[in-house]
Amino acid sequence: MINGAIIAAGISGAVAFMAAIFTKETKTSEFRQAWIDGIRSDIAEFLARANSLAFFVDSKKKYKVEDGDIVQGLYAKDDDLVAFHTCRRRIILRLNPTEHVALIKEIDAVGDIAPTEITGQIVKCRADNITKLSTDVFSKEWKRVKRGEPIFVVAKYTSLLLVIVLAVYFLWPVLSVVAQQSH
Repeated sequence: MINGAIIAAGISGAVAFMAAIFTKETKTSEFRQAWIDGIRSDIAEFLARANSLAFFVDSKKKYKVEDGDIVQGLYAKDDDLVAFHTCRRRIILRLNPTEHVALIKEIDAVGDIAPTEITGQIVKCRADNITKLSTDVFSKEWKRVKRGEPIFVVAKYTSLLLVIVLAVYFLWPVLSVVAQQSH
């Protein structure tokens, strides 16, 4: 028969191990949610700034302003251009280059448009694509958060199995005695 202290130590160790995994999983989920919130905010700002720049260029072209004057006007909006490209880089740095290829290409496609060629129509088309692709990424990441990291899933089912095994182990002798007494 196994010593009760050894069993208690084993159970305590298993509980501590599971608690550590669950705590880490909770933290990982919090970080993943913060990542989703941060990139969602960056994409919204990126698209808003692209729309603002396109509106500026469209309105200048509507009044037949020369491209050189449009460029000068864009230089006057230097803070907007810097913020636009900063958002672009933040988004790309947050994305996985092997997992989010299509979204990165769309972000770069907007960022690579020549300043005098950016139009509201182009931005709207690209923004619709970016919105769909980013929604897909967020949905996938949210499912990953809900499901849990692979180690968490294994730990969850292992802990369930451990509880069942321990319950059977400790209840079996009691049930055996009750069954013998009833005969």
